[in-house]
Amino acid sequence: MCWKAHGMFANEENQKMPRRSRREFSAEFKAGAVKLVLVEGKSVPQVARDLDLTESALRLWAEQTKTDRAWASLVH
Repeated sequence: MCWKAHGMFANEENQKMPRRSRREFSAEFKAGAVKLVLVEGKSVPQVARDLDLTESALRLWAEQTKTDRAWASLVH
């Protein structure tokens, strides 16, 4: 296989995609995104695409919300 003919040089195949700059989201935005997943039953991948989020960030927010709710139910 000729690497040059396929547009892949040895150093190109090991390069990663540039990382997206870190963004900050308001508590209201996060709550709205989580509501779409936990209350309205939409899938994490779909909501992440619709809101231009990473799936991992949205999953983390949803898990944190579930943990917070569970903790709150124990305290009250």
